[in-house]
Amino acid sequence: MRSTVPATSPPLQGPINWSQAGQLVIDYYNGTTNPQTTWDMLSANLRSVFGDMQAFQQYWSQYKQVSARNARGVTPNPDGSVNVPVDVTYTGQDGAARQDHKVLKVIIENGKLAIDSDGR
Repeated sequence: MRSTVPATSPPLQGPINWSQAGQLVIDYYNGTTNPQTTWDMLSANLRSVFGDMQAFQQYWSQYKQVSARNARGVTPNPDGSVNVPVDVTYTGQDGAARQDHKVLKVIIENGKLAIDSDGR
């Protein structure tokens, strides 16, 4: 379960906590059935890749279930962001599943962690 940060908390500043970045990525994939919550985990840059919330929701609706695990081996980038490797299982509406290994970039944007690389 994802903990929420109270609105009175100060904005995040670097360096990025690797454990929190890994949890963000896990929560993102495990929360695709709640598009508004997962949309809010994306950077402005990545939101523009999807176009809008409707396109984002439409993309994820092709899957019956999406889950993630093994967000381990986080590595830093020179710009202060981190790369989070993760194993993602996509189950289609027909029940067929496929597993992919992804590496997502996590940044601090507007005082919170955000996914900044294509999270499909």
